[in-house]
Amino acid sequence: MLKILIPSTYRKGLVQGVFLTRGPRKSLRLLTKNQYKDSVQKSEAYARQAETSDREKTFLQYMLSGIVEAPIDTQGFIMLPEHLVRYMDGDKGAPEWSVTKGLLELRIDHEHKKLKGLMIEALQEAQRNRIYEYVYSQVLDYIERDTCVDWGISVQEDLEKHNLPPMSAGSKISDVFMCAIATATIIGEFGEIAFNNYLPKEFEFYLDVVDIKVKDIEHLLCSDISSDELSRMHAKNYMRIRHLDDVQEYMKQIHGSLVQIYGTDDKSKAIDKIYESLVSVFETEDGSVFSGCGMGAQLSAYEYVRSGF
Repeated sequence: MLKILIPSTYRKGLVQGVFLTRGPRKSLRLLTKNQYKDSVQKSEAYARQAETSDREKTFLQYMLSGIVEAPIDTQGFIMLPEHLVRYMDGDKGAPEWSVTKGLLELRIDHEHKKLKGLMIEALQEAQRNRIYEYVYSQVLDYIERDTCVDWGISVQEDLEKHNLPPMSAGSKISDVFMCAIATATIIGEFGEIAFNNYLPKEFEFYLDVVDIKVKDIEHLLCSDISSDELSRMHAKNYMRIRHLDDVQEYMKQIHGSLVQIYGTDDKSKAIDKIYESLVSVFETEDGSVFSGCGMGAQLSAYEYVRSGF
C-alpha cells in the first residue's frame, strides 16, 4: 500500500470518494463516482459490439478488473493498493498528479527522470574531464597531453565498468580526483624511466578550477598536516601533492585491477597489455617511440609495470 496526497486544488467535488483504475502508459486514473459509472457503461457497451476483437475485450476486462474504491481521509490522502502501485512502477520514483482530457492522472514521469539522469551524467562527465585535463596539465609537461588524458580516462572507465578499486559505479568526486593524480603519476614515472622525461616531485592544485573544495578530499589528506596549514588550504582552496596520503596505494590498486581486467588467467598477458598501452601514449606521428633510447630503458620501463608501478 502507498499513501498519496491529492492536492487541494483537485479535491473539490471528491468528498464522496473516488475510484482508481489503470490508465495508459503506466498511469493511474482517478474517477469520481459518476465518471466511474460512465466508464464502466461505455466499456461494457464497447465489449458487446460485434466488431470488438477478443484482444480488445481482454484488454478492457484487464483495465476494469483493477478498479478499486479509494476513500479520502480528512487530510486528503488516499491509499493505493499494491497491484496498482506495481502497475505504475511505484518503486521507481515519486508519482505526480496531472490532468489529461479532464481526468485526474497519477504517474511517474520516467522519461523526465531518464532525461534528468542523462543530464546529471553529462555534467559529471564534463567535470571528470576538467579534473583530468587540469591535473595532467600540472603533473605532466608533455605535448602528448591529450593522449595522456585519454589513457587516464579510459583506465577509470575500465575500473568503473568492472566495479573494481579504486573506482566503482557512482564513485565520489574525490575518487575521480585521486584516480586522475594516480594515473598521471603512472604516466610521468613511466616516461621518466623509459625516456628520461622530467617529472616534478612537487606540484600544487588550485581546486576552484575543477569545482572541488578541500573538504571534499579532506579524508584523503595526510594526518600530520598542522591545523594552521589545513586552515590555509581551506581558505585558499588549494593543496600540494605532498598533502595526499594514498597516491601510491591508488596506483597499486589500479595496477591490480588492470591485471584482473586484462589478464583473465594469464598475468603476463595483462602486464604486456598495460605496458603496450603506456608505450602508445608516447608514440609519435611516424609511429616511433623508443628512438634514441637504449634497451636498458625499455627493460626498466617494463619492470616498472611488472612490479606494480
